[in-house]
Amino acid sequence: MVPVVQIYRTSIPGVVPFPEGCHLLQVLWCPRKHSGHRWVVPHVQWREAGSVGKVLETPPSPAEPWENYVPRPCVVHPELVTEYPYWDLHDDMWDELEFRFLDLDQEPDWDYQRAFT
Repeated sequence: MVPVVQIYRTSIPGVVPFPEGCHLLQVLWCPRKHSGHRWVVPHVQWREAGSVGKVLETPPSPAEPWENYVPRPCVVHPELVTEYPYWDLHDDMWDELEFRFLDLDQEPDWDYQRAFT
């Protein structure tokens, strides 16, 4: 299994409810093709940060990885945002808010989908 994302509780206080005694959220996957699956099946692991041990400078490369299944190193900067529904609103809410969406769409350099994706 390869760690794809590791997030410490202190990096996102109050955003994700961590289980009691856990300080680290890891999302892992195996970078090999498995029969019956055409995609990566992630595994979520909640851990006590002290149980992780020494962090390696360079993670080991997995043996025989499948093409494009090994993640590229990067840094994620979590940001708390308020997400507003748009196209999937119920009809009555859409009728009430449509004029506001249309006003936003008229603002120069503004597009809801591009601003928050």
